[in-house]
Formats: sequence, C-alpha cells, structure tokens
Amino acid sequence: MSEESPSTYARVRDAAIIVLVTLAVAGIAMMEFKPDYGFWYWLIMVPIFGGVSVFLAARSHQADPDRHPLLLRRQVLHWAVAIVGILVTFLLLDSMAISRGAAGLVALLVLSLSTMMAGVHFEWRVAVLGLIMGVTLVAAMYLQHFFLLLLPIVVIAVVMVVRKK
Repeated sequence: MSEESPSTYARVRDAAIIVLVTLAVAGIAMMEFKPDYGFWYWLIMVPIFGGVSVFLAARSHQADPDRHPLLLRRQVLHWAVAIVGILVTFLLLDSMAISRGAAGLVALLVLSLSTMMAGVHFEWRVAVLGLIMGVTLVAAMYLQHFFLLLLPIVVIAVVMVVRKK
C-alpha cells in the first residue's frame, strides 16, 4: 500500500461509502423506471461493492499482510454468493413469482445483507453501509411513491453523518 495520511484515507473511505449508498438508492429508482436494465445494474453493483469491501478490509489489515490471501479468498467467495442471490432474485422475476418493483427491493435486500455481513467479517464500516442500505430499503418499501423525493434527503443525511466523524 502507498504511503498516505490517515485523513486522506478517511476522505476516500467516506466518499466511497456515500457513492455506494447513492448507487444502491439509484438502483431502486432504476427498477421502477428502467426495469429492463435492473438485472444488469444489480449484477454490476455486487463487484463494485465487493471491490470497495476488499479495499477497506485490506487497508484495515495492513499491519498483517500475511492475512491478505486468506482475506481475499473469503471476500471473493462472499461476494460470489451475493451474485447468486441476485441471479435467484431475477429468476423469481422471470418466473413471474415477484413483480419488477419487488425484484428491485429484493436485490437491494441481498446486496444490503451481503454488505452488512462483509462488514461483520472484514471491516466494520462496511457493516454500517449495509445498515444504511437496509434502512433505505425499508423507506423505499413504505414510501415508494415519494422515493425519488427522498433520494436527495438520504444522500444529504449520509454526507452529514460521515462529515461529523
């Protein structure tokens, strides 16, 4: 890893978390307005979230580089299972067992639970991100019609929480 100040890393980490929350919320909106792209969107989000998780975990275990190969193997397996969860969600959609809107919410549920568990096992800040995504999911579920109005409020709230640290 390169030499960087803790504050630089903290800014990068916080920016990554804000971007990931925004991407997750945007995925719900996409499922409502561009449902044909939803499958690919969620499938692409898993490696992006996984990549951030790997980066944060590697950075937090920087003092113990011998753990990096094991950590990487576990992370790859963890996020591969998340991809399977997304695939199963869209199999349910294709079989008409769930609606398009429900598929977006279930995909966000798979991603938020995977993110939360990655945080439990690899880097605690990722668990906070998963929790934020879960709260966003519940808000979207109950406030679907007003969801796009809530998107800027959610992003601003996340930015304010992260900036306080």
